[in-house]
Formats: sequence, structure tokens, C-alpha cells
Amino acid sequence: MLVDLDASCPIQASAFNQILELDDDDSFTYSKDMVNTYFRQVPTAFAGMQAALFSGDLRQLADLAHFLVGSSASLGVGRVAQGCEKIEEVGQDAIALAKADASSDKTTTDALDKIGGLLEQIKREFDEAQTWLTNWYREHGESFDEEDERPRSESVDSTTDDAEPPPPSPAPSNNPARRTPTPPASEEGEDTPRASISTVVAASTHS
Repeated sequence: MLVDLDASCPIQASAFNQILELDDDDSFTYSKDMVNTYFRQVPTAFAGMQAALFSGDLRQLADLAHFLVGSSASLGVGRVAQGCEKIEEVGQDAIALAKADASSDKTTTDALDKIGGLLEQIKREFDEAQTWLTNWYREHGESFDEEDERPRSESVDSTTDDAEPPPPSPAPSNNPARRTPTPPASEEGEDTPRASISTVVAASTHS
């Protein structure tokens, strides 16, 4: 089954159709499980990014953004993937500039401000994509079980003074080499790694 989506849709048709090609002819269970894994991973990654933003950890922000680029693009959630690419780029550029001029904090502060705005934007983009995907699968007989529904991402209201900040992330590494992104911890009983989504799609295109 192939879907035809217009430009206003939060899902990119080409990538989504690749996912659907992995399903049996009479159900969409396999692709729905992949989507549900993504639904579980993203809020965890967003929480890690919010914590890194609060602690000023540009390295962790770039790593988590890089993690979401691949998983989002594989499912056709292109706007989230593009936003995460921008966050990764801003973070990496700021790290490089800060090393060149360690006496100035302005570069880091400006980067964190920009990333904060981008993070709020991709949270909204994810909510739109999650709504569309959930409705599409329900319309095609693959409703998400109640226990599989996960809370949507919540934008942090910076005007709320009494809101508790997220816990700080580990201190940034002094190693100038780019660290390999560490996927957010999955919930107990969930053993699908990040690579599974991208790897399965890549394999299907060569079969």
C-alpha cells in the first residue's frame, strides 16, 4: 500500500511508504510497532535535551539531536529531523568557537538561546506528527493500546518562576573528539535499539 500525502502533511510520503512496505498485505502491525517505539523514544530524548539546555551542555544537546535526526527521518517525520539537524549544527559550531576563544561566554549563551527556541519548535512538530500517525493507524485498523499511549511532549514555560528545573546532565567531556550519541534509556521491557528503525528501512531498499 502506498500513500499520497500533500506538502502540508507533517509526514513525508516517501519515507512513510518505505515503512509500510515492510508490513504484511493484511495488516500494519509491524510498522505500527516501529512507530510506537519512536513515540516512546522521543519524549525521553526531549527530556534529556531540556536537562542539557538547563545545564548548558552543548555536547549532550548535539548528541541527542543527532540521535533524533535518524529515527525521525526514517519514519518520515521530516520537520523534527530538520529541526534536530539545526540544533546539532548550532551546538557543534558553538563548541568549536568556544574552544577558539575560551575567555568569552557569549557564544555559548547565544547558542543555548537559539537551541531553546528550536527545541520548543520541534516539540510542537512532534506533537503534530504523533497525532497524524496515531489517527492514520486507527483509521486502518491498528489502534494503539491504551498502555502504549505516551504523554505528548510538553513545552517548558519559561515564565513560570516556581517550576522545578530538570536535573542537570553530566558535565561535558573535555575530549575534543565527537562522541558517539548515546540513545536515551528505553522503558523496561523495550529492547528495540535506535538503529533498528533506520537499519530495517535501509535493508528494505536493497532487498
